[in-house]
Amino acid sequence: MNRIGLIGAGKWGKNYIKTLHKNKDVEIGWIYNKNREIEQGNLPKGCNFTKRYQDILKDPSISSVIIATPPGTHYSITKESLMEGKNALVEKPFTENSEQSLELIEIANKNNKVLMVGHIFLYNPLIKSIKEKINKNKIGKIKKIHSERINSEKIQNGFDAVWNLAPHDISIINYFTGLLPNEVFARRLKDNPLEELIEIYMGYPSNIDAKIIVGYSPNKKIRKTIVEGEKGNLIFEEKGNNKQFYKKSPLEIQCEDFFNCINLNKKPLSDGLEGYKNVKILESISDSIKKFNKVSDIF
Repeated sequence: MNRIGLIGAGKWGKNYIKTLHKNKDVEIGWIYNKNREIEQGNLPKGCNFTKRYQDILKDPSISSVIIATPPGTHYSITKESLMEGKNALVEKPFTENSEQSLELIEIANKNNKVLMVGHIFLYNPLIKSIKEKINKNKIGKIKKIHSERINSEKIQNGFDAVWNLAPHDISIINYFTGLLPNEVFARRLKDNPLEELIEIYMGYPSNIDAKIIVGYSPNKKIRKTIVEGEKGNLIFEEKGNNKQFYKKSPLEIQCEDFFNCINLNKKPLSDGLEGYKNVKILESISDSIKKFNKVSDIF
């Protein structure tokens, strides 16, 4: 039985509560939420509530934590968790900069703890199916990938659309290609109180080009990725009715991978190194937006 602590019970944290309820091998021992309490009737049986996440870290019965707090807190809370001997699953973006990512990886390795980043689309069955078709050469060599992710409402956490939304598309494209980009170019198309749109170009080895558009626009919700190959195309489009094809949700699969890696002492698909690479690319995108020119040699 894995007894865990959930640090952060906002909109996404509540999804973790529902998901973990389904796993009979997991017990939620603690839930932390800074700004408001959770109604007693909504707490899992035997679960404690706290407004001090350190209470969770000091409990020796807690082996692991899931960190679903605002991005600006990820580094400090994850660092404390690892140093207290807890395995950690932290939401994206992993950290605010790549130096912090490398430090957390080093601490996890030193303490022999599992460190995982919540790149949930790597656990999406439809994404996995596309990857399998690519590996079987169903569309031939990949030429281009186009991804678009538009939210109707801005996420109010102090981070722009690049850091809030692009981690998903970056992880998907890297997964499909099996490569890392060596250059990026990015620019803002719109930036006002109602709309934010950012266009990102990434160049990959083997002459693969990728384009990502992320942002916020009223009354719009777009989640679409098109993989162009020499022999055809593959399309991922996230819609509500996709869920009927899942035996398990991507979040369930992600959580199961986390606990399996803890039990079997394995590395997760989206481990700390994967999180570091993602943050390194995000940094280069942000740098390109500021300089409005191409940034080469990311890694």
